[in-house]
Amino acid sequence: MADEHPVEQPILVLTDCTASNRFASYILEILDVEGIFAYEVKDLSVSDLSEAELELYDIVILTNIRISSKQQACMRRYVQDGGNLIGLRPPGEMVDLFGLEVNNDINSCADDLYIQVEPQHPLARDVDAETLQFHGTADLYVSGGADVLAYLSGDFERRSGYVAVGTFCFGAGHTAAFAYDLAASTVLFHQGLRENSSIGSNPDPDRDNRWIPNDFFINYLDTRLKYVPQADIHQDLLIRMLHWMSSFHRPIPRTWYFPNAVPCIAYFNGDSDSMNREEYLNVVSTLEKYGGKYTVYLMEEHHKVVPASLEKELRTKGHSFGQHVILDWQVGMEDAKAQVDREMKKFRETYGYPPLTNRGHCLIWVGWTEMAQFLSAGGVRMDQNFIPRRYYRHGYLNGSGLPVKFMDEEGTLLDIYEQNTHITDDGSVEDLKFLVAGYSQEEVLQIAFKMLDDCADCYHGVFQPSFHPCLTTREAMWLLEALAERCWERNIPMVGGDAWVRFNDARREMKVAGLAYDARRGRLVFTLSSKSAVVGITWMLPARFGGRFLKAVRVNEETVCWTWNRLKGTPYGLFTLDMVENDSRAVEANYE
Repeated sequence: MADEHPVEQPILVLTDCTASNRFASYILEILDVEGIFAYEVKDLSVSDLSEAELELYDIVILTNIRISSKQQACMRRYVQDGGNLIGLRPPGEMVDLFGLEVNNDINSCADDLYIQVEPQHPLARDVDAETLQFHGTADLYVSGGADVLAYLSGDFERRSGYVAVGTFCFGAGHTAAFAYDLAASTVLFHQGLRENSSIGSNPDPDRDNRWIPNDFFINYLDTRLKYVPQADIHQDLLIRMLHWMSSFHRPIPRTWYFPNAVPCIAYFNGDSDSMNREEYLNVVSTLEKYGGKYTVYLMEEHHKVVPASLEKELRTKGHSFGQHVILDWQVGMEDAKAQVDREMKKFRETYGYPPLTNRGHCLIWVGWTEMAQFLSAGGVRMDQNFIPRRYYRHGYLNGSGLPVKFMDEEGTLLDIYEQNTHITDDGSVEDLKFLVAGYSQEEVLQIAFKMLDDCADCYHGVFQPSFHPCLTTREAMWLLEALAERCWERNIPMVGGDAWVRFNDARREMKVAGLAYDARRGRLVFTLSSKSAVVGITWMLPARFGGRFLKAVRVNEETVCWTWNRLKGTPYGLFTLDMVENDSRAVEANYE
């Protein structure tokens, strides 16, 4: 590989839109969630692969697709000459390239088990969980020289000798492999089992007589791991690999998840069930006392409780509004679509715009991703229906604290975010819904504070509690006040739903171009561009690179302030920008 790199993006992702594995391309969503935008995609069903093309890139990610022997040979030579390759359940013929060996016994693969992170691996620093589930199929390999980052395990506490994730040096290059398909596993973490949906073979597995997202995770989410955002930690292993591999070539900039470099945000919202105006304004004023914003999901009958004039007044203060769609508990697909369409239309007629966020009454959800499609067609950009209910009560139902997009069973990414709800007021004060023992106020506060603090200190996700104005005023104001005060004390922003959606849209529209690194001078240059205006977009650069330390960052030839922070085991330099629509900034970072 040449020492000087052209200005093409450093990462190439290999996909195949005709592949039988429809979830392989979800790796692109993972990169977007993690703020890695310096990549290009090559669809191998459109054109073949060449060595000359591979040599343009520092790192290649091979998704879980079938590739020809010729393409395998190209990748082998690419790595031999100094390239870096990450394989997501790579072809068996290539496993020696990843330092893996087939164990010649009766086992060849395993489904839906666990991984155990190896704390001694250099990339395992500050990994926030030792045991994680994985979903889908993993191939069974032993190490043939690979440094094992995680082992497969059929037991929650004891690992096997099979490699789940490993790194390896091959020739002049480097490789890393997941024995399971990270992309498909992440989809299943986020969305659960289709067979447990209303159109699957095992609908309503928790037997509560209604179709809700909780159904998708029954006997799928290990209750011992419900307080861990497992999917986020899995994808962080990929980011650690990219950081390690980029250290041999050039730094790769990222965007942080939240505005202004804050460690997390809180998103307080709730449903309008039985509320009156006094109860609603009571919740709003309580959050405002601590600098917070509130998002309410309004039943159609409560449009008159919050008329357009009041809605406009509160929206100018940063509060947000959505529709609380009412569906029969075991509604059919056509009826659900018609009712969603009707209620979204009514919201637009009342308030003059489509609701950007949504939670349905009683969390009714038809199909697997069909409900997400219905909501998206009505203008909804973020859904809040994924809430732990029976057997779970609190925690990360979908394995993530971040806004992630749905993917349908055909592999099409839907333009609507899924955002996990951690805790609800009724989940804290009611006993009979959950088949899990009730908690005292002290226990609830301990659980809630632990989840909030973990979001800020470990996982860096969105803490989302749900409070009904009616129920909160009567029974759960102690919890709302305690959480709002905790956020205020810790300087955790409490955002409105509309602002959160718009920030994520603008963040994902950011582009990186012209990335070049002069190793002799320790000088990194690149261009940032934004399609939409965004305030507080935070960029991350490796704080150390090639034996040098980040010294200065200049944007459009002006020095900007940056801060040092260790995030998920990696030291970064962070700087924050406000960008206008169709903005472009030239960045120069100097390492000494």
